[in-house]
Amino acid sequence: MEVMVGTAIVALTIGAGSAGLLKMQEVAMESRLLTCAQTVAQNQIDRLAYQTYIPQNGIVPDVLKPGGNPVAAGTTATHYWDFAEETKTTGNTPSKWYSTTSKNVPIFDPIASVTGEKGEVYGTVAIAVTNPNLTQGGDSLNLLRATVTVTYLWRGRQLSVALATQRSSDL
Repeated sequence: MEVMVGTAIVALTIGAGSAGLLKMQEVAMESRLLTCAQTVAQNQIDRLAYQTYIPQNGIVPDVLKPGGNPVAAGTTATHYWDFAEETKTTGNTPSKWYSTTSKNVPIFDPIASVTGEKGEVYGTVAIAVTNPNLTQGGDSLNLLRATVTVTYLWRGRQLSVALATQRSSDL
């Protein structure tokens, strides 16, 4: 009788420990995916910050031109980052890196495990650019607001990360 009780206690302990470890792994994976999605979004935000923006002279980075055209005053336009186009080695131009149709891009792609299994997670990167048409003293402030939203699917749930920034003319 004592052996059965002892065996049952050991089995329950192992079961509870395994369930706890599985839950910790699930939370860790969600955290990894969140970090990866934030990094993808931050890379697009960085492109806004480090490229020359002088709309008075017609210099507008491609990331701020959905559909290839500057955003009209008082409107919002959205386009999508095309990872596959950007990673091509020949004939690659920034104007082709963005598309008006949604594209799947890798959010998480771990190194293959010992068994050769991979666990890629793909999502979309939408960049909404708003021209609020702000003026001061009759002059345009040339301010653009951009929101980068990374949306991905994990365990049947749609998750997203959104980062926003504003950009004014470099002049």
